[in-house]
Amino acid sequence: MDEALRDKLDRLARNAGVYVFRDRAGGVLYVGKASSLRNRVRSYFQPGTSDERYFIPGLAAEIGDLETVVCASEKEAALLENLLIKEHKPALQREAPRRQGVPVAAPRAERAVASARVVRRPRADGAWYFGPYHSGDGRAAGRCAW
Repeated sequence: MDEALRDKLDRLARNAGVYVFRDRAGGVLYVGKASSLRNRVRSYFQPGTSDERYFIPGLAAEIGDLETVVCASEKEAALLENLLIKEHKPALQREAPRRQGVPVAAPRAERAVASARVVRRPRADGAWYFGPYHSGDGRAAGRCAW
């Protein structure tokens, strides 16, 4: 592990947030969320981890860089993680984790008078979907900071 990465590990926040592991070429290997960035991210570099996912034993050797995003809550971290997985399509993740439906606003444009509804599972039905929102009250999350 190079000195710059070791320094980042030493300065990790204890807050909730999202972490992005990059390979040496800058590609995204893995995106994850944590209630404590410091505890979770450092656990990948500890020998004898109890994590049994197939890619964990060799992950630390592949990591060239690390980015973290501190969020105001675990909910916001979960939403950001989902968005980053969809955006970057990390090499070690097939798709965004399936969560219980995240509310989105879905106006119906095919009607004479547009109406909106809150749905938890968007479908390919021609509606415009806006969101996700962290709760069913229609307020968007977005207080994460790089």
